[in-house]
Amino acid sequence: MANFNFRTKGNADPRGKRRIFFTSHPEDFRAYFDKICNDIFVTHDCAIYYTEDLNETISTEDRETFLESMLLFVVPITLKLLTCPSRAIDEDILFAKQKNIPILPLMMESGIDEIYERADRFGNLQYLNPYSNDPTEVRYGDKLKNYLESVLISDEMAQKVRQAFDAYIFLSYRKKDRHYANELMRLIHTIPEYRDIAIWYDEFLTPGESFQQNIERIIHDSKLFALLVTPNLLETVNGKPNFVMAEEYPAAKSSGMPILPAEMVKTDRTELQSKYDGLPECINPKKEENAFRQQFLDALKKAAITENDHDPAHNFLIGLAYLDGIDVEVNRERGLSLITSAAEDGLPDAMKRLLDMNLRGIGVPVNYQEAVRWAESLAEYHKAHDGEEHQDTIAAINNVASIHIDLGNFHAALATLEEIHATCRKALGEDHYLTVTTMNNLGCVYSKLGEYRKALELQEKVYEASCKIDGEEHPDTLTSLHNLAFIHNALGNYDKAKSIWENVYAARIRVLGDEHPDTISTLGEYANVCIQLRDFTEALKLHERVYALRSKTIGEEHPDTIGSLNSLAVTYARLGNIDKSLELFEKAYSLFCKIFGEEHPNAVKLLGNIAQLYSDCNDLAKALPLLEKTYSLQCKILGEDHPETISTLTALAFNYIKTGDFQTALEPLERAYPLQCMLFGENHPNTLSTLMTLALACKKLGDHEKLLPYIEKAYVIQCALFGEEHEHSQRMLNDVIEACEKLENFEKKAEYEEKTYILRSRLLGEEHYDTIEILASLIFTHKKLGNHAKELELLEKLYALDCKMYGEEHANVMTVLNNIAIANFKLGNHQKASEALEKAYPLFCNIRGEDHRDTQIVAGNLAYAYSLLNDYRKSSELEERIYASKCRTQGEEHPDTLKAMQGLIDTLKKLEDFQKSAELQLKLYNLYFRLYGADNPDTEAAFSKLNATIESVTDCDAKAKLEEKTYALCCDTLGEDHSNTLQILRNLAFTYYLLSDYQKEAECREKLYVSHCRILGEEHSDVVSILFSLVFACDKSGNHQKEAEYGEKLYTLLCKTLDETHSDTLLALNKLANTYSNLGNHKRALELWEKLYTLRCQALGEEDPKTLNSLTCIAFTHGSLGDYRKSIELLEKAYPLYCKVLGEENPKTLTVLSNISVSHGELGNYSKAAEIQKKVYTLRQRTLGDEHASTLFSKEYVEYYDKKAKE
Repeated sequence: MANFNFRTKGNADPRGKRRIFFTSHPEDFRAYFDKICNDIFVTHDCAIYYTEDLNETISTEDRETFLESMLLFVVPITLKLLTCPSRAIDEDILFAKQKNIPILPLMMESGIDEIYERADRFGNLQYLNPYSNDPTEVRYGDKLKNYLESVLISDEMAQKVRQAFDAYIFLSYRKKDRHYANELMRLIHTIPEYRDIAIWYDEFLTPGESFQQNIERIIHDSKLFALLVTPNLLETVNGKPNFVMAEEYPAAKSSGMPILPAEMVKTDRTELQSKYDGLPECINPKKEENAFRQQFLDALKKAAITENDHDPAHNFLIGLAYLDGIDVEVNRERGLSLITSAAEDGLPDAMKRLLDMNLRGIGVPVNYQEAVRWAESLAEYHKAHDGEEHQDTIAAINNVASIHIDLGNFHAALATLEEIHATCRKALGEDHYLTVTTMNNLGCVYSKLGEYRKALELQEKVYEASCKIDGEEHPDTLTSLHNLAFIHNALGNYDKAKSIWENVYAARIRVLGDEHPDTISTLGEYANVCIQLRDFTEALKLHERVYALRSKTIGEEHPDTIGSLNSLAVTYARLGNIDKSLELFEKAYSLFCKIFGEEHPNAVKLLGNIAQLYSDCNDLAKALPLLEKTYSLQCKILGEDHPETISTLTALAFNYIKTGDFQTALEPLERAYPLQCMLFGENHPNTLSTLMTLALACKKLGDHEKLLPYIEKAYVIQCALFGEEHEHSQRMLNDVIEACEKLENFEKKAEYEEKTYILRSRLLGEEHYDTIEILASLIFTHKKLGNHAKELELLEKLYALDCKMYGEEHANVMTVLNNIAIANFKLGNHQKASEALEKAYPLFCNIRGEDHRDTQIVAGNLAYAYSLLNDYRKSSELEERIYASKCRTQGEEHPDTLKAMQGLIDTLKKLEDFQKSAELQLKLYNLYFRLYGADNPDTEAAFSKLNATIESVTDCDAKAKLEEKTYALCCDTLGEDHSNTLQILRNLAFTYYLLSDYQKEAECREKLYVSHCRILGEEHSDVVSILFSLVFACDKSGNHQKEAEYGEKLYTLLCKTLDETHSDTLLALNKLANTYSNLGNHKRALELWEKLYTLRCQALGEEDPKTLNSLTCIAFTHGSLGDYRKSIELLEKAYPLYCKVLGEENPKTLTVLSNISVSHGELGNYSKAAEIQKKVYTLRQRTLGDEHASTLFSKEYVEYYDKKAKE
């Protein structure tokens, strides 16, 4: 068993006293144990148990048997307890929470509330502060007394509880078997009939009486002697019988009372009988339940009483017995059930007890809602039984309000207090202590809710009443006056607050002395209000006095003294004495670290103050490491989501921003913001500030994706808090618009610009510069969105405003006119666009000058408008002006000038002025070539346009001249074999063909042939094609010699590359034969015609028109050689074939027949010739008409041959 010690008042015997267990951090025991014991003993006579070695482990058995019987755990709260592992925090307090044993935390150090309130420490369990300096609080001694009275039953009440039992039994056991004793008591009380049976054992003996007297009283009052049997009963102590064997059992036996041995552990019964003479048969209550039950019934059959089961007062007392373990084992669940039953049956004492139990955690977990419920039930009870104006009713209602105040439910407290305030004044009078108490509480609630004017009115009445009741210089009266100063201070009435605190300070010096803690506290508040009044010199003097007094009275290492040192440091900082301020801050920090360690929350706060001071001085090299250390410590001590930790995190970010390190600042800001939202809400100023700083960091980093949602959210919150017309709201709206623009989110940008325009129109007026500026931006956004109708509507509005403000000839007006025109273009309103530009262009010329770039742009727009309206004449005139202007301002080789020149050329084409456009296009091509070279895409494009432009020229003579110039230029610049040069040469050849200048055509085609032979080789298909054209050109030019030369080359190439029966080869052979015929070389021609005929017969058949044509050519050639008979033979062979294939009346058939006639005429067969020609004449008359040249030719031959025949 653990070595439990105890402390009692006057070192009295602990038996029969209320039990309290003291636990603490081992290092805190000597500092606080004696003081806490003495404070408790002032009002309560109890036994305070502890283990001197607070590192000693308490076994599970000892916890379950000894500690569970405790009515209260008392623990001094220090930083060490909260932050360092110890049995107290890790085991003892945890055990008390699990068993619902009340815990009384006593706050021995200041500034550690945040750690205390953590869920893994004490949470929302209220503590008492022995060192509180708050004059508005109830005194610590009174609070402790009230608390102990609510937890520990008084001796008077304990006596009532004992009297409520039906009967007593005496339980005898060895102390080492205590856990079996608890088990046995529970077994006994599981029998419903014996719920109200008390059990005495030696620990319940009344202190101050002799043992013999106790034994006699117990024997007289007890109905049964229960002996707990284990092998331990057989042991001797130093060779002598143990206490049960020597004293308790013999006394019970001699009294003649029933004895019931309960064997909890198997024991040698023979030895047991030898040492306990006459001991009845042992029964194992766990194994022989029925027999054990029967023996109890037999022994106590006259004692058990059940008539009181439905009596609330009786049940309440028995419930208290089980709750506190008064002459029964501790069974808090049963105790709670009985007390609740009594309360629900309307017993006010039970209601009050349940209120205290739920409020203090007595036998149940702390449950403030249940506490409020029972407080309200108690108040309702008193209303019903005593009336609303009874003091007990008023006190009960006041109690409800007090609980609400303690829980921070100020609105609920307000409703309750307002209800009873009027009742108090009516029933008790203005000066009754309950009326004054109610007014004071009501004033406190108004202050908590920020309704300081109402609080002031009540506190003034409280002060007046206190003066009447207690006198002006009574401590309670001075406290009221002190509170009055607090309210004036909160209202900003600093002069009034200062005056009151001066009076309070003077009075407390008289009443309490200048070294009393309350006097010093008042002096501190007096100093603080001087700071509010910016009287830093006076504040410094007073704070120095406070610091000196506290150093003297409580020592310079006391937390309150260090707090005064901190206030001094702050005052020096306000006076601008940074060095002195830093010196004091660092001294305060050093002292706190020395006494409490650097992890004490107040030490961390001081470290943060030092860091902030360095930050304010822009000494960021020192500020940042200190802030980082502060943050790290706060995370460890307070947790990451604590308000002070978050504040330091944001301070870190702000200081990184000061250094320009926005990237590093971003991470702490992103961590802090959601935490602030969770703790304070999105609308809290600190949360909003962090959000805006987040937006700033994102903006500086160019991260507009992140920026937009942040700045939008900030704008919405800013509007909710201050309205959309607030200057900060409007500034944020501008930032939102800027972010939308960066992200090219023009839909949103338009939405926010529209909002801004409406706001500025309302606040500044439509003609204000800022309003017009946002209107112009909105126009641009709609343009980006393609909302040209909206863009035009706003532009026309802007035009009207500018005309009104500046006049129609202002620069702004002409710019808007140009934009109106562009919007009309987009909407297809070309006529309106031209009208706007016709207004704008002369304005630009007058204001900016014709050669200004903007003027040139507007002129270009107007020219474009004329072009869309098909007014190419006006368009070309403007474009000529633009081109001339650009030549003057930028030179003819500038890209813009070249572009303008191309525009002019295109318009001239539309005017069908191809001559001029081609001349300009040639010039443009020459410029591009000179500037960029032949292979540049722009040069290539210029050449293509040049080619197309020349092709558009309908005057062939002019076209030929342009092409000759272009060809010469290309030869000079590109060379004769360049593709562009050859293209122009090909075009020129065709133009000469159109002009019937076949000689020049032939020359061009010969050049083409030579170049292509060099480039591709003479057997290339393109070369063969060109050779074909050359042959035909030589033919048309009458140069048959060259025609024959190139014709031979062509035929040879085709035979080699294709086949002699190929159509192209046969065509070339046909052309070559014709050439020789034209040269009069009929023999060579005949040879070629015969070859052609043979090949065509093979390839096409003898009836093909082309074959027949070859046959007639052979006949003609024979005629040319003078062999008319052969000619007639061949023609007569061809004629029937022509008739068959083409028909008798076909012109070609008739030509063959006519040639037969002519051949007969050449032979002198005039009659035959006339006969055949007459047939031809007749057929031609019918098919071609009398006037056709061929008909007339036949008629002349008929007449000629008839005449010759007659001669």
